[in-house]
Amino acid sequence: MTRIAEPRELDRLMSGVSRQLVPLFRPEIPAVAEEIFTAVRRAIPDYDTPLDRPRTQALRFSVEHAVLQFVTRMADPSPADDFHEDTYRRLGRYMADEGRGLDDLHTAYRIGTDVAWRRAVSVAARNGVPPDVVATFGDALFAFRDRLTALSREGHLNVRPGEARSGLERDAHRRLLLRALLRRPAAPPDEIARLEGPAQWKVPAEVTPVSLPPGRIITLPPGMAAARGTIASAAWSLDEDVLADVAGEDPCLIVPGPVGEGRSRALGEALPGIPLALGTTMPVANAADSMRWARRTRDLVAAGVIEAGPDGVTRAGDHLFTLWLQADGALMRQLEERRLGRLNRVEGGLRRRLTETLSCWLRTRGTAERVGRDLDVHPQTVRYRLRLLRTAVGMELDDPEVRFSVEVALRAAELRGAELRSTEPEPEPAAAEQRDRAS
Repeated sequence: MTRIAEPRELDRLMSGVSRQLVPLFRPEIPAVAEEIFTAVRRAIPDYDTPLDRPRTQALRFSVEHAVLQFVTRMADPSPADDFHEDTYRRLGRYMADEGRGLDDLHTAYRIGTDVAWRRAVSVAARNGVPPDVVATFGDALFAFRDRLTALSREGHLNVRPGEARSGLERDAHRRLLLRALLRRPAAPPDEIARLEGPAQWKVPAEVTPVSLPPGRIITLPPGMAAARGTIASAAWSLDEDVLADVAGEDPCLIVPGPVGEGRSRALGEALPGIPLALGTTMPVANAADSMRWARRTRDLVAAGVIEAGPDGVTRAGDHLFTLWLQADGALMRQLEERRLGRLNRVEGGLRRRLTETLSCWLRTRGTAERVGRDLDVHPQTVRYRLRLLRTAVGMELDDPEVRFSVEVALRAAELRGAELRSTEPEPEPAAAEQRDRAS
């Protein structure tokens, strides 16, 4: 008979797992969850239902939740709280509510553990993890499986008819609804209407999508949107009218209506330490576009192109011009080549001085005297550089369309880090002209 891990024993084993394994295993979370999900559906006919069915979505959520919870305990071996443990009790109650035994669920736990163990051994071998460290991890993993088994059995024996089914199916429908709202091409209105009731979420006229960073451990138990509405692992709380899909590869939220100061503060408090990128508030039919902008904003913040907003909440609406410039990198590089190609092939020092002068002149549309004051150079030097730009570099600076496209290309180059401002002291005008001609 399988020995069931008691909570204290599991806590002790989790405490013994090396924290150094966390950065090795965290990137594996999405792939492991998907592999377990596929293996379970292949092995157990009752779980091999269409992907858009609530039972299949509940299975996917449960798998992702278990994988995330285990890695969360690796990073912080504090004892699991009641909400996390109730996830697995509810699975047992759900099986009883359907008049089914626990054999399939226990088989699913065994399959999941086997898949996770094989992946862990492979990752450990690639990274030279000592065998004794791997063995300690294995003890904790199998004890974790035994604990899930015990919790599900407890829930199965204490079934409250209808409660487990309604909670799991509501959560599954909420994820289906969120994904339908973000689909491209847009989901048909009748599909959205069919999901509203089971999801217990009335679709508003406008929504604000929120993008969260991928690869972070963010866990929500089933029933997150119920009255207590908590993310259990850190006693976080989200407003219950927020749709959430945080276990996938690209976690996100949908907030009804605009996100004002109060809601923004609530999101930051609900997800402390998690950078958030907010899309613009849009009609629900355009939610997918807004989410795309939110995710691009998130990526540009991570790349250092956009500065993060207050308290880690960055609004795409504050950076629309940058998002536009970054929307099609290949096209923008083509524009840069067409407008700046000859300038970029000029010798480095002269190129920097010409670029600096051109940027200032386009920005201010000022006289040589005004540009000279801004750059702290002689007006004659400015005039000479502008002549070079018009002749040697071939810029038609009298054409408004050319000026605009050049300004856009310069801004795009700056965002990509292609422009380097000169730090050299500026020579006297005559010396500068002689040096530039020699170049």
